Amino acid sequence: MVKKSSWIAAVLAVFVSSLWAQNLGRVPIQITRVPTTTHGVFFVKASIPLPEAAGILNTERLAIVDEGGQLLFAAAGGNFPLAKQGQRLAAQFTVLSRWQGTVAESGKPIKWLLAEFPLDPSRNSTDQIVLTTEAEPESPSASLQISETASAIRIATGKLSATISKKRGTLFEQLQCNGRTLLQASPENAFTLQDANGVNYFTGLALPHEIKIEKRGPQVATILVRGAFKNAAGSYLTTINDSTSFSRLHQPFPFLTYTLRYHFYAEQDYLTLDFTLENNGVYGYWTELKFAGKQWLYFQSLALNLNFALADTAKKVTTEGFSRAFNDELWELYQNHVETNLSEAQNFSYRISKNGALLKSGARARGWLEVHDGNNGLVAAVQHFWQNAPKKISWQKNRLQMHLWPAEGKWPSNVATTGFEPDNAQAETYQFEGGRHKTHTLLLRFYEGP
Repeated sequence: MVKKSSWIAAVLAVFVSSLWAQNLGRVPIQITRVPTTTHGVFFVKASIPLPEAAGILNTERLAIVDEGGQLLFAAAGGNFPLAKQGQRLAAQFTVLSRWQGTVAESGKPIKWLLAEFPLDPSRNSTDQIVLTTEAEPESPSASLQISETASAIRIATGKLSATISKKRGTLFEQLQCNGRTLLQASPENAFTLQDANGVNYFTGLALPHEIKIEKRGPQVATILVRGAFKNAAGSYLTTINDSTSFSRLHQPFPFLTYTLRYHFYAEQDYLTLDFTLENNGVYGYWTELKFAGKQWLYFQSLALNLNFALADTAKKVTTEGFSRAFNDELWELYQNHVETNLSEAQNFSYRISKNGALLKSGARARGWLEVHDGNNGLVAAVQHFWQNAPKKISWQKNRLQMHLWPAEGKWPSNVATTGFEPDNAQAETYQFEGGRHKTHTLLLRFYEGP
């Protein structure tokens, strides 16, 4: 069984030294992460500043090099051979900005550069990864394959194969790992929001406003989807006080929308999701109130629901260092923020339960859950889990739910300490103001074997 505290390696916090070694043409990259015991590799994202005087106009001669000779990624066959000193990693570069010009002005020096590259999280050293500016140009050799039709986008990483619909907002029309089907098309395999009145709205029932290939690279690809929530009766989820009298404030589209980015990685069995909930309505400043009222949303919960195809056998679930065999019971990891002490270090609490019975408790959960059916496993994780409490991950009968706003919580949780007073009488809801956007990063990993 693979330890999955390792998911944190997929979202490594990367700090890059701003010191430029002019004579050596090298930028050292310092990687800070939580220690892990997993095997395999994860992609690192590093934003690297470059001085104007360096005069670097393009990425042709840039490379990420491991100078330590550690166990590293090899694209072919999923092997992990020992790297020789100075081995070049399979990196992908994106120009973020340029000095004295726009990104499109290729004659201007690069100011900020995004580097994405695979790294073995079990390697001992973190100070031997460098960006070099004097490498020989190299042709990419990764296996990301993307195709597009009028109805869908298909992407294959070498291990995962996914189909994303252009006709509805389901998370996947189909998802396979090494040829084995994990998910089939269903409106329920999507994000679900329950409003203050208990009505469920689904991204899977609404036609996306936009879907496109945002990034197509040899190592990393990003698919962008924008859309709205719709209920079974065909009504869109919106906020209150739409102004039809003043064209400047009238919005013909639902105020409550979402932006979802899928990130796929070459030869990897995992993907990451950036999900942003967006209220583009009026906040309600006094100048706006002359024309329209507040357009705030109150809702009870929001979760990603996925029904997987695992064997109908006894399974094993692991989370926060705790494992237990189970059948069809409801398994939950719930993180809360409790205001019981003047020290914020003590104001967090999580619980692990089965069918409501407490199995383990603690302070700050890292936010991951692994399920294994004896032959295949999956891992689900939420970045910054305890920091964004309340949060919950649950599993029952092959159904995974990643509760970004769990039904047990509310916000504001305490008016006396937050200074915010809910405008409505439904105190047991989440308040989502006009103009507010909130992003969560999720990870899903699938693997074969014990």
